[in-house]
Amino acid sequence: MTMIRKSILAVALSIASGTTVLADTYYVGPSGSDGNAGTSEEQPFQMVQHAIDTMKAGDTLVVLDGIYTGTLKLKSGVFIRAKNPRKVV
Repeated sequence: MTMIRKSILAVALSIASGTTVLADTYYVGPSGSDGNAGTSEEQPFQMVQHAIDTMKAGDTLVVLDGIYTGTLKLKSGVFIRAKNPRKVV
């Protein structure tokens, strides 16, 4: 591999890995608190909308087991998934 190709590959890999590092994962659970950081299963946010309001494009919200009610205003570019899809309502 030529030196130019190696340099291009190194730049591409550093850019790709940099965008992954900038994305955060947040958690929400019925027993959480919106005063928590929301960045771990042990200290999740309580309200889904609060988590969405905190997120930026590229972030992921993991919804822990439980029942959630209310209306949501979604953001473009954020990802929302259930930890256990059959245990989230």
